[in-house]
Amino acid sequence: MPPGTHRAVEAWVRTLLEGGPRSEPRSRHTTWVYLGEIQSVLLEWSSRYDHLREVTREDIIAAGDAVTGKQRESRIVALRSLFRHTNRQTGGVLQTLVQTDIDEAIATATTSDHRLIIALAAVHAAGGRRSAPCS
Repeated sequence: MPPGTHRAVEAWVRTLLEGGPRSEPRSRHTTWVYLGEIQSVLLEWSSRYDHLREVTREDIIAAGDAVTGKQRESRIVALRSLFRHTNRQTGGVLQTLVQTDIDEAIATATTSDHRLIIALAAVHAAGGRRSAPCS
């Protein structure tokens, strides 16, 4: 599994087993049933995506529709649990902008307010790089 997906699934499994601020621990049996039910889906998604946040609503619907009856119900419950947990995680998936997107944003900024917003967004995006304080 790609690291982004692996970390999200591992955090979910740990929360299932140990509980969390808003959830009680689940039994090992329940945790393994959930994981076993969606293992093939996760592996298939891992061949296309680097992180669970890239999975679309259509992907989730297709995963549920791929099975029937009790298995479908179990798969939907497990996926709901996983994505409910994934949405709570802090941070986001960093995505690079292509130059045409940047050029379009600059060209669209026709007022000083818009230019300020773009400048602040650029400074925020480069937040890891700090210069020495002025003396």
